[in-house]
Amino acid sequence: MKLYIFIMLLLGASSGSWAQQNAGIDQLTSFHTFEFGSTPGSLPGKLTLDLTISYGFNYYKYDHKDLRVLYGNKIFDINLGYRDDLLEYVDFYFQRLNQAEFDNMRVDLVKQYGDFIVIDAAEPGVEEAVSWEGSVVTISLYRFGNEAIDLLDRNKTVLAATKHIQ
Repeated sequence: MKLYIFIMLLLGASSGSWAQQNAGIDQLTSFHTFEFGSTPGSLPGKLTLDLTISYGFNYYKYDHKDLRVLYGNKIFDINLGYRDDLLEYVDFYFQRLNQAEFDNMRVDLVKQYGDFIVIDAAEPGVEEAVSWEGSVVTISLYRFGNEAIDLLDRNKTVLAATKHIQ
């Protein structure tokens, strides 16, 4: 998922406006307590370096006792992506949500961010994916089955938010 998301970030940053855009979403400065543009040292929880990708991009696992549930679902894992030590990417992993749970989370996201677009995910194992897209902020919700390429994504649901820091 990390490599897939990184590739999507690069494509999204370099491509034109190919999808419906929601200008209001670009006003977001944070996503569920995580301030875009903040530094790793500004968080109250524990960060553990998980992966370093060239171009100054580092992924961390995040753990904090006060952040265990989101949209009524237990969080399995939290990953944070920093480009040049500024927070650009947040993802929340959940055990695979059933259809009703996925739909409920999507409804909650629609209440907050408006209409979504359906993502025609090329990655094997993606059962369902939707996105809310602005020109600099994207929020995506993915539901993976057991055929996902990344073993860590198998049978998980992922809620991801990205703000391209200029």
